[in-house]
Amino acid sequence: MQRRYAALIAVAVALVLVVAGCKSGAVEEEEIDPVAVEVTEVVRGSVQSKSILSGKIQGRSEVPVVAKLPLKILSVDVEVGDEVQAGQVLVSLDPTDVAQKVRQAEAALAMAEAVLPPATEESAAAQGARLASESAHADLKRIEELHKEGAVSDQMLEQVRAKAAGAEAQYKNILDKERAARAQYDQAAAAVELAYSQLSDTAITAPISGVVSTVPVEAGQMVSSGTLVAMIVDMDEVKININVSEKDVPYLEKGQEVTATIKSLNNRVVKGELTSLAPAADLRTQTFKGEIRIANEDRDIKPGMFAEVELKSVAADNVV
Repeated sequence: MQRRYAALIAVAVALVLVVAGCKSGAVEEEEIDPVAVEVTEVVRGSVQSKSILSGKIQGRSEVPVVAKLPLKILSVDVEVGDEVQAGQVLVSLDPTDVAQKVRQAEAALAMAEAVLPPATEESAAAQGARLASESAHADLKRIEELHKEGAVSDQMLEQVRAKAAGAEAQYKNILDKERAARAQYDQAAAAVELAYSQLSDTAITAPISGVVSTVPVEAGQMVSSGTLVAMIVDMDEVKININVSEKDVPYLEKGQEVTATIKSLNNRVVKGELTSLAPAADLRTQTFKGEIRIANEDRDIKPGMFAEVELKSVAADNVV
């Protein structure tokens, strides 16, 4: 009986092992959906990047106009915003005092001219003194020869020597006076020239053509030498100062074209040129200062407007 139960248990264990082995072998592999891959040929070409920078528009140059004389303003002949040409009168100073100096200088020149010896020819006085000196020295030479022979006394020799020395001194004295007269004339002539120059300075004129941006004075005001009376802005061309980052500098070059958008002029887009780029970074900002110039023939782009500048880097060729 016990043998029978043992046989049944052995058979049951064998069946369990067989079934487990069958299930293990029946596991199917999970299917993976294929992925579509598009293959493109790698080619070389050009790459160009761009940066947008902002800056304030300035005139090409802004020139201060100052008074050269301490006088009263007679009239202010321009207003802010006026277009002026080089040489145009901006402010007039009272010329009364300077005109008096001109008259005094001319009178002094006339007096100096009255005693002025000829510029190229020898004066009569100088010529006479020279001939007298030459004659006295000729006599001295003759008397010295006679003195050697014992024909004249020592006293006579000394008298002739004194006469020759006096004649020579007289000639030199006349020459010195004539030189002094010429120097006095030159000084008087320079004073007249200076007086007329100062008279011209009473009319303060524009050094350049442009637009008047500042007039800080008014008629009746006393000004000193160096007082600012106006500022003139050259607006035929405007400029924008920009700060370029380190990463953009290697790809920019002087002379390249740039575009700028001026929002206050209905987002007008204008073309300009990168005219300068600093070779070293600014120590404070760690950026490279650049300057852009834009033509402004109509003068409608005003200093103080803001612009957004698009800088396109120089194209890098043969890049993958």
